[in-house]
Amino acid sequence: MNKLLTLVGLMVLLAACSQKEEKITRLWQLEGRSLMVLTGTAADIAARKNFPAAEIMDVYSTTDAAYNVKLGKADAFIFDEVVLKNIVRKYPASLTIVEEPVAKAEIAVAFNKERTVLMERVNSSLEKLRKNGILAQMKQKWIHSNYKAVPELPKLNEGGDIDTVWVKNGYYYQLSSTEGRQTESALKVGICAQFEPMMFVYKNQFTGFDMELALRLGKMLGKKIEVVDMSFDSLILSLQSGKVDFAISNFEITPQRKEFVNFSDPYLEQDISALVRR
Repeated sequence: MNKLLTLVGLMVLLAACSQKEEKITRLWQLEGRSLMVLTGTAADIAARKNFPAAEIMDVYSTTDAAYNVKLGKADAFIFDEVVLKNIVRKYPASLTIVEEPVAKAEIAVAFNKERTVLMERVNSSLEKLRKNGILAQMKQKWIHSNYKAVPELPKLNEGGDIDTVWVKNGYYYQLSSTEGRQTESALKVGICAQFEPMMFVYKNQFTGFDMELALRLGKMLGKKIEVVDMSFDSLILSLQSGKVDFAISNFEITPQRKEFVNFSDPYLEQDISALVRR
């Protein structure tokens, strides 16, 4: 009997080792594996729904998640494909993305539930950017181009360049309004600068798709933009407390988040995918 139990134990161990070494190329292989997610994101929800038997590991940084997958401490990192593709470009020999998407996510600007007028104005501006083709140009520039050199932010003010001044929690962007006038009021924008190519830091400056969008919205609304960088899980609390006027940082719409904040019309839809070892 002891020999039989030992044999069974060895078979179980070998099966587990075999699964660990198995190359992951399909989503069904993720069931029962260790999956990293950013807590509270649409990817977190999708991972728990699609892989109920998986071990879900909560992290707060895309860098940490990718590094743990690369080292084999987790089998996959479930997140927005646009961000995962940028990670793969940095580690092409070690990491890859499962071709089949896990789910879809809509990206939008988030607001305090009382800021309905501001949300309506932003929605109007987003519609103009959509109709005149600017959003499509931005997608090509930041997402579809697979850039090797980080693109430049647009030259939006009257003098030609975006003037930046360092402030306590971020950068302060001086913009002119669409009528060519300067205003003294500012909109505080909450961001989390860890989601390249959406929002990140390059050469000591915030940049990316969402940073360009925030600048364009500021100009269209005739406002200065003050950027407040924080951890992603602090954005909703900052909106509720009035610390920031809106948040824009690869912010996915989820039913849970709708209980606490309002969202603009979506300005981007993207796949949620799985980052795995190559």
